[in-house]
Amino acid sequence: MYAAAINEVMGRERLTNTALGEKAELDPATISRIRNGSSNVTVTSLSKIAEALELELQINFVPKQVTAQSSATV
Repeated sequence: MYAAAINEVMGRERLTNTALGEKAELDPATISRIRNGSSNVTVTSLSKIAEALELELQINFVPKQVTAQSSATV
């Protein structure tokens, strides 16, 4: 999900991995791995990328959906 958003903005702004890496103070190879989903990304890296792309990083916890079956007692 985050990779698609990063790719969208980078495409719109015509940014390369090198250019974003410089702005976010991250290695371009790290940017590439994050963009193609082959790396476990840290919140710190996402925060740096968001700042470099002038985006707000939001991480949300939401309640789980409770189904009738999972809420039944045995």
